[in-house]
Amino acid sequence: MKSAKRILFLLVFTSLTSLTLISPAQATTVIFLTEPTHRQLDGAFVDDDLATLLSYNGTLGSKIFNPIAGSRIWQIDPALIDEVQSMTEPYLLSDGTKGAGTTAAQIWLERLKSVTRYDQIIAAPYGNPSGYWLRKLLPHDESYFLTVGAEKLQTF
Repeated sequence: MKSAKRILFLLVFTSLTSLTLISPAQATTVIFLTEPTHRQLDGAFVDDDLATLLSYNGTLGSKIFNPIAGSRIWQIDPALIDEVQSMTEPYLLSDGTKGAGTTAAQIWLERLKSVTRYDQIIAAPYGNPSGYWLRKLLPHDESYFLTVGAEKLQTF
């Protein structure tokens, strides 16, 4: 009889505590927006692959058109923003043909502004160099790269 009472007590206690427990806090998701450069030193685009990546189903597009719900932090490479901004006007590929991603770039930038409006944004170092190499080769200039990245992103 005592064991039956204990089991009943445990069942009631477990049921009541599961109803009153506070759900765990939602973790913050860090979303990285970075991409190796698609331009040559003269500013011409090597290819038009970035336009595909910015599309709704592209790697970069899917992050902003279907963002993860909840608390988000965006770590953005300002070099990527520079490249996308340069695509918002007619641009040339290295073979002389016109780039086809002007509309995709314009839509992507507008959506990025909209979706990040209330989220925290962190600037990656410009060009997103490896942190290891920054510390190894330029230990006194690491903060400079972070500052330049943050300043460039502010203009966006």
